[in-house]
Amino acid sequence: HREVFGETFERREFGRLVSGLVRAGLAVEESDSFERDGETISFQRLRLTRAGLAADVVPFLFDMPRRVAQADVIVSRAGATTLAEITAAGKAAILIPLPTATDDHQRHNAEALATKGAAEMLLQGDATGPVLAARIMALLSDPDRRTRMGESARSLARPDAAKVIVDRALGLLAPSSG
Repeated sequence: HREVFGETFERREFGRLVSGLVRAGLAVEESDSFERDGETISFQRLRLTRAGLAADVVPFLFDMPRRVAQADVIVSRAGATTLAEITAAGKAAILIPLPTATDDHQRHNAEALATKGAAEMLLQGDATGPVLAARIMALLSDPDRRTRMGESARSLARPDAAKVIVDRALGLLAPSSG
């Protein structure tokens, strides 16, 4: 059972990537998941069905921890919350930073993981169907590499980040002695 989990792509980019993956012949299994907004679900489902592929195209994943845990490879944007989930789960990922993100922060986030061997970065302009399909298949066919990538990702996880932030904020609010 191999699962590729893709999330948080805007409508046009999602359609372009799915079409490209279909044209590249990537076998999308029934367990594969793509998170999408409600307006494009039926269109994408129809497109994948006509291509002879089955996929779980849903507007929102309410069971994110389970889906992330099941995934062998995650294809995602590189926002802070998503990267926190990927690193906490210790998953192999291909990160496609949103090029319009403020101060290009998603590219910086993706580079930080990629330089540590915790993810691959693929710039949106380079993310064609054949290129993405080749990257996905390379990771799926190399479990040792996925394991190393997942271990590197987990080493970057900060599951106590919220507590640290709250403790520091409360420390700033505490009356100073002296």
